[in-house]
Amino acid sequence: MATRLFLGIDPGVHGAVACFYSHRGLKPPEIFDTPNLKVNKKTVSDISGMADLISKYNPELYANVEVFAIIEHVHAMPGQGVVSTGNLLKNFGIWLGLLAGIDSEKFRYVEISPVKWKKYYDLLKLPKEAAIEKAMEYWPGIDLLRPTPKGKKKKPVHDRADAALMAGFVRENYRTLFKL
Repeated sequence: MATRLFLGIDPGVHGAVACFYSHRGLKPPEIFDTPNLKVNKKTVSDISGMADLISKYNPELYANVEVFAIIEHVHAMPGQGVVSTGNLLKNFGIWLGLLAGIDSEKFRYVEISPVKWKKYYDLLKLPKEAAIEKAMEYWPGIDLLRPTPKGKKKKPVHDRADAALMAGFVRENYRTLFKL
């Protein structure tokens, strides 16, 4: 039987990628922050870092591995700034390109609306912090802390929780999502 990897991708500039391995049972997922660079005091996507991150999940590198990934389908929201919307959509496009670039029959991905996965966890219309609480409830000990500049206290972030919950969602629903 093939080992299955289940990926959840929060495509924001400060997003994350979470991965469950079928052979690890109910252990918390691995979580990696979206690689970024500081350019002129602005945070921008590190496309090379993003490519390196997603390429480690290429099933062609391993024997007997299947990968099922979901990426949150994002769009412009009322009240969201033009620059932040542009950055979000740019990152979404980068992730889609990187996912499409993994040429393997054993690597499948789909876009999913936030409503679909949030409804599964009863998170609709709740504040972003509710995702942190839900992820900690499902996987005690999950690492939702984002490294911060020296001297600042680390705190859980919703982007990591969202990625973990999406990875959990695909793990529980991959047969339906991918029509298997």
